[in-house]
Amino acid sequence: MYKLRLLPLVIPVIRNSIKISQYKKCFVKDLGKEAEFWTLTQIVGKQKTLTKVILRRIGTGNITFLSVMKIQNKKKPDKNKKPLFKEWFSCAYFRLIESLSRDKPFGS
Repeated sequence: MYKLRLLPLVIPVIRNSIKISQYKKCFVKDLGKEAEFWTLTQIVGKQKTLTKVILRRIGTGNITFLSVMKIQNKKKPDKNKKPLFKEWFSCAYFRLIESLSRDKPFGS
């Protein structure tokens, strides 16, 4: 339910993003193709929510939506602390998602 409530924020994030927060390109052995990932981060919505959207392209195919997440908590952040954003996706994560979607065990 949590991610479904963030779906209406995806299009405003994509339209209003001025720059790409992260870009990653890797080769996926299982598919024999390169995969590209883009991360867009933007403050959107009535509640001014900091939202991250991840897009991907496999090979020369279309760019597709992969994920959306809320970064900012409802609590006010401590002004002395710098926010830490961990890179959550990698090629291993991508291979795991692909293997689960094809009902194959991971790593085979």
